Amino acid sequence: MVTAGYSFIGSRLQKKLGIEIDPDEVVLNLMKFAANRPDQRLIRMWAEGGAETIDWILDMTEAAGMDSPCPVTPPPRVSIIPGKLSAVYFLP
Repeated sequence: MVTAGYSFIGSRLQKKLGIEIDPDEVVLNLMKFAANRPDQRLIRMWAEGGAETIDWILDMTEAAGMDSPCPVTPPPRVSIIPGKLSAVYFLP
């Protein structure tokens, strides 16, 4: 199944919801899942810069009086860490 949406780590929305995600753990597990084929620098750039980007998007939508592109409550959890339930949320 392929879905589209926003993915980010450490945004103010996640902080508001009490969601704490370790970016290093996510990067390492994504690299492991992909058999170390991706460029880890790009994955790390996403992991460390995604929050700033989504916060900017939220600022722009709020300033324009638009509804948030992200829900206020978290959807069901999806674990990307084998054998461990993690606080990784995929927000529509």
